[in-house]
Amino acid sequence: MCWEGAVQNILADWTDKDLAQGLHAKTIPIMLGIQKSASLVLITLTGATVLMIFLFWLYSPIWEWVAALAAAITCSYLLLIPGIKLYLAQDRDHAMALFNKASYFPLVLLGIVLGLITAA
Repeated sequence: MCWEGAVQNILADWTDKDLAQGLHAKTIPIMLGIQKSASLVLITLTGATVLMIFLFWLYSPIWEWVAALAAAITCSYLLLIPGIKLYLAQDRDHAMALFNKASYFPLVLLGIVLGLITAA
């Protein structure tokens, strides 16, 4: 998934940037810099959001609009809003806040899917 492969790894590397620099590691935040890393995170989160809304609309067994709306709310709260805050602030605290919220993303999506299946 977009958020796991790119975002979670970038955020983890962001929070350990000082340690990684001391070890001469070549992480994305070190190689691209903070500003480009923040842009990459926001672009990836936006792509993940669009994809989730589309997939929930397309594959929902019932109530396609409810599924799409649930995906949109989930992505907005757990990914996009913290991602925008990180993009604007570009600091370690916002990177950790996004990392922590994004960690709940798969569980909440699973809950939505199970709820839709149960309702069908």
